Amino acid sequence: MPLIELRNVSVVYGPKTPYEVKALTDVSLSIESAEFVGIIGPTGSGKSTLIQLMNGLIKPDKGEVLVEGASLSGLKESQLKEIRKKVGLVFQYPENQVFEEMVEREIAFGPRNLGLSREEIEARVVKAMDYVGMDYGEYRDRSPFGLSGGQLRRVAIASILAMEPQVLILDEPTAGMDPQSRRDILDRISGIHRERGMTVVLVSHNMEDIARLAKKIFVLNEGRLVMKGTPRDIFSQPEKVRRLGLEIPAMTELMLRLSARGAQVRTDVFTESAARDELLKHLKGAGNA
Repeated sequence: MPLIELRNVSVVYGPKTPYEVKALTDVSLSIESAEFVGIIGPTGSGKSTLIQLMNGLIKPDKGEVLVEGASLSGLKESQLKEIRKKVGLVFQYPENQVFEEMVEREIAFGPRNLGLSREEIEARVVKAMDYVGMDYGEYRDRSPFGLSGGQLRRVAIASILAMEPQVLILDEPTAGMDPQSRRDILDRISGIHRERGMTVVLVSHNMEDIARLAKKIFVLNEGRLVMKGTPRDIFSQPEKVRRLGLEIPAMTELMLRLSARGAQVRTDVFTESAARDELLKHLKGAGNA
């Protein structure tokens, strides 16, 4: 049984008005427990709508959304709150999600609402801050609104991790970060995924991150699911990906250009490590020729 499943889901904003927008049309997909899933697509393709369906923030106009086999349709708000404890969502703009005056209180807000003991709340806050690379002693009493954009994103992620959800959904979690910070936070999330067996759903425009981390990718375009599969399945079709207005990983682009110039290299390469290995193999072969 999938952990999260969408069955023929459609969402329309502003129905029967001049502003009607079909955000999603007849989307069906499933996410298994402990998977690392990537969701990609051009701007306006329905990615944010899709992930908000997964924890009941919005409801479909048609179709069904199920979590652990249970349909979210018809659930009361109190029941949806239970779902959101399992399926945590970090929004693209953390300033819209953060509201407490101090970092410690912000991260403790969720665990406090779970009715946990003071000691357990503090332990979870310390652990969550460590997960995202923030020192508890240094940041606990600081205002979130005095932090940099990257630090604020870490606080938002930590506030969800402190709830210890089964699923962590991240909407462009590294937008605006420098390359080193981006890699650091994503590597930390990948580590949590491996350590705790947490299901991770990552929405990103960065194809290198998606190719490196995700084991399954869903591609949206104009509200429809147009491709799905492993990174190899998706990025082995570069022309199709480009026609959707998306880039392919830089290492794939490099290999395609080298191949076009006559180099005997594989073009189904998506990560820096794989590209390095392929180039070393090619250079060794050329040297022995």
